[in-house]
Amino acid sequence: MCLRILADQDGTSQRDLADILHLSRPRVTGILQGMERAGAVVRRPDQQDQRLTRVYLTADGRSLAKEVQAVFTASLHQTIGAMSEEDRAELERLLCILAENTSRALKNQKEPPTR
Repeated sequence: MCLRILADQDGTSQRDLADILHLSRPRVTGILQGMERAGAVVRRPDQQDQRLTRVYLTADGRSLAKEVQAVFTASLHQTIGAMSEEDRAELERLLCILAENTSRALKNQKEPPTR
């Protein structure tokens, strides 16, 4: 998911990546360290705010992101693409419900409990 986010939003801050992925900042740091070792990303301090670290795909990272997207697209065509139009419409309806419920649950987790 980090590759996909960075392919769309290269230079995203580490903090924003953690928020987008709904992961702790230390967990994202660990993921990015592995991606750095693999040569997929580089991390640099933000030029305006030195407290922020921005993450950029390398040429290898961009290539890997394209490969992952191609595999994902092929998988979708072989699975969801093989479904009837009616079944795909029902799947879309159910996924929308799931997305709404997930969004509501995540929002409720971030809000402090009321007394």
